[in-house]
Amino acid sequence: MTVQRIAVDTDAGAAHARIDRAVRAHRTSRHTLAVELLAFDEQGHALVLGFPSVVAYAREVHDLSARTVRDLLHLARCLRTLPALDTALRAGDLPWTKARTLVAVLTPDNEQGWVEAAAVQPVRALEAMVAASVPGDAPPVPEHCKEPARTRLVFDLPAVEAEAVRALLAAERAKAPELERTDGEVLAELLRRVAHDEVPTQTERYQVVLEHCPDCGQTAGQRAEVDDALAAEAACDAEVVDLVSEGAGHGRRSRVVAPRVRRAVFAAYRGVCAVPGCGCRLWVDLHHVRAFAAGGGHEPSNLVPLCPGHHRLLHRGRMGLERDGASWVFRFAWGPERRRVVPHVGRRR
Repeated sequence: MTVQRIAVDTDAGAAHARIDRAVRAHRTSRHTLAVELLAFDEQGHALVLGFPSVVAYAREVHDLSARTVRDLLHLARCLRTLPALDTALRAGDLPWTKARTLVAVLTPDNEQGWVEAAAVQPVRALEAMVAASVPGDAPPVPEHCKEPARTRLVFDLPAVEAEAVRALLAAERAKAPELERTDGEVLAELLRRVAHDEVPTQTERYQVVLEHCPDCGQTAGQRAEVDDALAAEAACDAEVVDLVSEGAGHGRRSRVVAPRVRRAVFAAYRGVCAVPGCGCRLWVDLHHVRAFAAGGGHEPSNLVPLCPGHHRLLHRGRMGLERDGASWVFRFAWGPERRRVVPHVGRRR
């Protein structure tokens, strides 16, 4: 039984009705605020009251953030040419956050379809639909939309703890400044270490499914897009599920690199990233020096263990790797090259 079908003569139904009215009133008030702020700005009232702008006025007098005020002003301007969206927001049928998301793709010709879609879709799904569209497009099927390759996480914490987090990120980044990792990438790496109690592991980092089309060569996630560097990084060392073959082979799972070869290579490099001076043992991948698509094989002589940071750096073109006689040569745009002797796989130590 859905909340819409709760009998209003019950205590729960009455409480639901009160909350519904409060939510609609809140949404309507946002519409009113947006319209009033725009009129206040256009009539120059902020200057009359001694403020340099309506943003400064709203921040100082009403404690509204600058971003919120700018978003509301932009929304109010758009509503003048979008009557269906204006009506939905004024009636409380849509929250202003959904309306703010929609204006990126709305035109007078497609707004009715988008407003109807926004009424039944959660915010995250609506954002994915908008990201997959351009102005004038009709709403796409939500199931066919994927989140962007990168996302943003925002959270609050006490200022003192925030300083501790910044110091921890800076200290971790200083261990390998050449990796050029973002704060998010460093934080994700630290969380992975905590989750696995700092235990070295060579199991797959990628527990999400990447779909690869053998005909067009495109690779994408099931729920989010992935960039070319990340797709190439994952393809170096992954499990492959065959959904192309028919019959007994359908759904068969295999590794890109055979387990026995994988074990031998990691043993030869002592389970450590091959880049001299790195020493990372956590989530180390096997990298194909010569890509399989370019004729490289899965033999040990073509495989090098790399930590997540250096592996991504290589696939993004920020680090070079080649063999020079009996040595691997790692080249960086910002510093001198580094060399290490290629260990002989299977040699007794």
